[in-house]
Amino acid sequence: MIFNELATNSAKYGSLTDNGALDIAAHEIDQDWILIRWSEHGIQITDTNTGETGFGNQLLDFTTRDIGAELTRDGEGRTLTIDIKIPRNALEMSE
Repeated sequence: MIFNELATNSAKYGSLTDNGALDIAAHEIDQDWILIRWSEHGIQITDTNTGETGFGNQLLDFTTRDIGAELTRDGEGRTLTIDIKIPRNALEMSE
């Protein structure tokens, strides 16, 4: 749900609407945590895409908390960066 919401917002309002760019990277922080960085470049920074308002941002906040993840947003210049620190056990599939 998290990445569906990010992609939808990017397609409607962000870097996928015009001449922007989208970078997605995943890094292993340690044996317990994974960091996923979603960066949109060349966009207009607004309260909506930095998490100030909107149902989508509430959904992101709730969903990340629900799996024990941490989400931070940073809008600077024409770049929006969203870091999601996810506990590895939240990514494991149960049988």
